[in-house]
Amino acid sequence: MIDTILTIIQIAPWIISGASLICALTPTPKDDEIIGKIYKLIDWCAINVARPRRNNMSFWKKMIDAITGTERKTVRARDEDGKFVADDKSTPDVNEAYEEVRVKKENT
Repeated sequence: MIDTILTIIQIAPWIISGASLICALTPTPKDDEIIGKIYKLIDWCAINVARPRRNNMSFWKKMIDAITGTERKTVRARDEDGKFVADDKSTPDVNEAYEEVRVKKENT
């Protein structure tokens, strides 16, 4: 019994590392396809729960919003001088012109 537990503990880092490598090197497929479901399983095995390109953390963000009494708003990003930041065209998957901020919820 103890040998089995030790073997699992020794194998777990290899599974996590392999799954992380697969997730980092492959594009995200659609979730409704079989490959997408397999990829999602590999993503969880890799402990990739906080990747910004996916919406895996929406539950946690909503929970933090409820606990702190805040909500998330998208606003134009500004630099140190207060000028608007332009979007960098070399990164099509990220829009640097906007940022997400937390603001106190308005009671209506």
